[in-house]
Amino acid sequence: MFTIRPSGLLDPVGDPVPTPALPRGIVLSPRGDVAYVVNGGAHKISSYRVGVRGELTPLGPPVDTVDEPFGIAVAPDSRAVYVTAFDATVSAFAVRRDGTLEPIGKPLLVDGGRLTARGVTVSPDGRYVFVSTGDIDDPAQGVLATYAVRADHTLELLRTKQIEPGAFDIGVTPDGRFLYVACSGTNHILPFRIGPGGVLSPLAAASAPEFPISAVIHDHLMFVTAGGDDAGAGKGVWVFALGPDGTPRPTGKAPAAAGEAPVWPASDGRHLYVSSEDLSAELFGFDVSRTGALTPLASSPFPAGGQRSMYQSTAIRY
Repeated sequence: MFTIRPSGLLDPVGDPVPTPALPRGIVLSPRGDVAYVVNGGAHKISSYRVGVRGELTPLGPPVDTVDEPFGIAVAPDSRAVYVTAFDATVSAFAVRRDGTLEPIGKPLLVDGGRLTARGVTVSPDGRYVFVSTGDIDDPAQGVLATYAVRADHTLELLRTKQIEPGAFDIGVTPDGRFLYVACSGTNHILPFRIGPGGVLSPLAAASAPEFPISAVIHDHLMFVTAGGDDAGAGKGVWVFALGPDGTPRPTGKAPAAAGEAPVWPASDGRHLYVSSEDLSAELFGFDVSRTGALTPLASSPFPAGGQRSMYQSTAIRY
């Protein structure tokens, strides 16, 4: 945990907080008062109360998942959490009054279980959940599944749309009009217009050089981490400006360097912080201009402790 100075520099808040095995990702409730962590090695979700300085206090015992969890998303009303897992399922959890979780309904198999379920996000109005499927180095096309959220926060499949291989993250614009999927198998960002009933209409794909992972959106900018090719070309953080028609346009011709294995970005609008999936577990910080230009912060990178930050491993409370 860190506090963010006005300059963007980070100050550690206490010692790292222990979690069950292999903490993969962390997300915050919309109010910022509870944090949820997916623990891949333990097949659990752990919950934490977030203090005024960002300190974390465990909330109850961790909750079991059906398999190794991967992606996690919180409903805009803070009343539900949705989790994807490597067994190609998406599961729903109700949020109790104290912030702890309980499973609701049965885990749903996505697209018959052909490929791993990875990215998951909730529409800003809370009516739909979107899930992507795809496996690394598997040329099989995945799907983008659209679920309606019932009154009890369980999910009902509406439709699936075939997408390119190797899908990872899903980003949705704050106004709920556009959705983007990072596809590592084709090095593309796939944009869609979200229509009535959650119907997705594809737009022209954008190039995201060499193994895109994230599609994190803040205001009019989308931040995409890329693993690069075997020689490291294309590795770093690419920034796209999102046009009124939903078209993503790169803001530069080269990525910003962010360690050996940049994996997850998080932005507060003025600054960007990027975790790296290598043994250093460093956190790279940048100033963000209105046009999306990234300038490394003084003293960056910041030591985060531990090793191998992973998918969804950085979150900011505003």
